[in-house]
This record gives sequence, C-alpha cells and structure tokens, in this order.
Amino acid sequence: MLQPVPSTITPQPTPLCNFAYIPPEADWEKHIPQLPAVLNPNYDIADEVDLSRATLNNAQKEQLRDIIRYHTKAFVGLDEHLGHHKGPIRHRFDLVDNAVIPTRKIYRVPLEKRQEIERQIPEMLEQGIIRESTSPFCAPIVLVKKREANTWRFTIDFRGLNAITKPQQSILPNMQDIIDLCANQCLFFPRLSTRISPNSTRRRSL
Repeated sequence: MLQPVPSTITPQPTPLCNFAYIPPEADWEKHIPQLPAVLNPNYDIADEVDLSRATLNNAQKEQLRDIIRYHTKAFVGLDEHLGHHKGPIRHRFDLVDNAVIPTRKIYRVPLEKRQEIERQIPEMLEQGIIRESTSPFCAPIVLVKKREANTWRFTIDFRGLNAITKPQQSILPNMQDIIDLCANQCLFFPRLSTRISPNSTRRRSL
C-alpha cells in the first residue's frame, strides 16, 4: 500500500459479501428434514400426507395412500436416498446450430473444498444422481457456502452450456386470472421435499 501523505492510514474492515434477508414465510430450507435419520421399521411414507381435509371417502383415501406407497422411491426417504422420476420424459438440451461443445478448465479448489467434493461425489454416484461419462462436455464445480456453518451446496457452472442453448419462449398465464378461477375451489398444495430437486429428473446426454 502506498502512503503519499505522512499521516497514519488505518485500513477499515469492509465486508466482501453479505447474506440477503429471507422472510420466514419464504424460508423453505427449514422444512427439509435433517437426514439421514434413524429408520423406523414401521415407517409408512403415506403417513406424511395429511388427508384430514381432503374431500375423499375412506376408500379413496386408502387408494391414494396405496399409490404413494407404490411410488415410495420417488421421494426422499429417511435414509437420505434421493427420489427419482421414473417417467418416460427426459429433458433435452437443444443447442444452436454449429455450436462448439464447451470444455472449460476446472477451477482451482482449496483443500477444504476438495475434501467436500471427494465426499459428495461418491454419495451421488451411489444414489444414482450422477454417473460416469465419456462426453466431451465439461463444466467446473462450484461449492457455495450455505447459511449453516460448515455445509456446502454442490453446484455446476453451466454458463457455457446456457450460452449455446436455444432459448425457449413460453407465455406465462395471468396470475389474477388463475386466482379468479380458483375462487371457491378446494385446492391442494403439496409440500414435497426440494432437496437436490434439479437432480430428481432425468436428462438426455450431450
């Protein structure tokens, strides 16, 4: 630091980053169960659904519970295994014509983050979230610090892919029209687990 004047310079601490305020009603992370948890042999995932206010008779409620039990693997269980979508739909990336597949260099990773990456990758391989690939496509890993201490969110820098993906235009409905149509209607708002939700759907390989 250059000091062109004889007076003493005292550097002031300046925060390099800050956390945005999240109102309690928008804090969805607090609703995510702390996993893994002790697995009760009598655990029934259908008990997680509150049907006390549903306009169904007892036979219909039991039929719905049977459907939920049949698709148990679609939800995050107490063993922390991520649920998977088994339907026929796979997300497809439509690239622009003559696009060059991005092969970006990986970022340098500090030792602390490297250990976290080496811990999370085997877990995702075991749960079937990711698999080994020989695709020429490459995107660097970015670990994002969560609000909780000593926890990291595993993310991928897909800006290179976004740059060569054809934009998709969609017309959003008018929100007030939706509210008007829902007047005096019985609505269901399921609160499904959003843990690692982008990895719950299958994608076509590049």
